[in-house]
Amino acid sequence: MILKWMGVCLLLCLAVAYSVAVWRRLHDLSLCQQGWIALLEYVRSKICCFGTPLQDILASADETLLAGAGISKQGSEDFAMLCHLGSEQLGGEGGALLRALGDEIGTIWRTEQVERLDYYIEALREQQTGLSSVLRDRVRLHATLSVCGALAVILLIW
Repeated sequence: MILKWMGVCLLLCLAVAYSVAVWRRLHDLSLCQQGWIALLEYVRSKICCFGTPLQDILASADETLLAGAGISKQGSEDFAMLCHLGSEQLGGEGGALLRALGDEIGTIWRTEQVERLDYYIEALREQQTGLSSVLRDRVRLHATLSVCGALAVILLIW
């Protein structure tokens, strides 16, 4: 009998742990997206106002700004490479946007770079608002399904 209770507790703990892991993953994705939006706004302002080269922008960027996007200060020499690494972090549509930005940035004129950065910032913001509206529903769905699945297994055990 004690083994059944231990199994019940274990199943419920696993369901709760899975729900917390899903929430944490989606929350980290949302924070990473916000960090990339802030970094792109910073890069845009430096290009637009001062015409600063990309390498100098990244060298003078604040560590907290880079950390918000999941970038370390040591590995921030090439902006295109950072965009490709960020595309792997974000995945999905946000990753595709960053990958496309990495391919374009630094190869076009300054005014075109500012226009393209405006486009990518706005696209990432739209995706961020979509993700934040869906975040609560996805977490609730995963939590409900995992706990209900655990309870169904518990009923089958008894």
